[in-house]
Amino acid sequence: MSGKAKEKVQPSLRALIVIGALAFALAAAVFAPASLIAPALAGSGAAVSFERMEGRLWRGKISRLIVGEHYLGDVSFKVSPFQLLFGRLRARIEATGGDGAGDGVLIYSVFSQAVEVRNARAVFDLGTIRQYSIFGLPYQGNLRLTIDRLVWTKRGCRAAEADIWTDLLDASSRQLVGEGMELAGAASCDDARLALTLRGENAEGRTEVVVSLAPNMTYQLVASVAPTRPELQENLKRLGFEDKGASLVYDAMGAIKGLGS
Repeated sequence: MSGKAKEKVQPSLRALIVIGALAFALAAAVFAPASLIAPALAGSGAAVSFERMEGRLWRGKISRLIVGEHYLGDVSFKVSPFQLLFGRLRARIEATGGDGAGDGVLIYSVFSQAVEVRNARAVFDLGTIRQYSIFGLPYQGNLRLTIDRLVWTKRGCRAAEADIWTDLLDASSRQLVGEGMELAGAASCDDARLALTLRGENAEGRTEVVVSLAPNMTYQLVASVAPTRPELQENLKRLGFEDKGASLVYDAMGAIKGLGS
């Protein structure tokens, strides 16, 4: 082999610098303490507090985490350092002991600014939502989510594969008609909007609730109820439902302002 051929396979100085920088970044991610996250949380713009932070930057635990007025409990995380090479921050997150509980994989793509959730399971106490009401009544009950894949970009919904269950209307339904009602459904992308469609039925009628979220973080809630008795129609009208022929419809919209305040 000639000297010229040998020179072609020698790594350039620039390549050595890049490799060294990447190796240093990975080592820093592996050995840096988890407490380095604290300044980022403090500068996020949200009211964040916690009892302590332990572990490493790539694998740690935040104890008694509070965001706004929302208590998340103990949050454990495990980051995949090598995903940083591809411009992605990938972490498995688990939350226990708070207003909700669950676990799943969270991925943030630096270049596309896309947020992706995969293989997530969660349950949430709806009674902790104080900023909003539904049909003029406070939120109550629980929400269960099973997310296979959910992708949200700055342009809106790109993929949504999720199942949802809630007993949100169970207590109010018992008060109105003496029989509870559970709702179940799925998430989907309606153009750029994220749409959650839930349906339920009991002896007194059928209900469909559709909640959609636009890229500008405004929401719309449309609930359609088909009651079987005239007196139930009057009760629903007093809650703000309008007569639309075959069903009564409640329509509300606004901007997402946060759930805990």
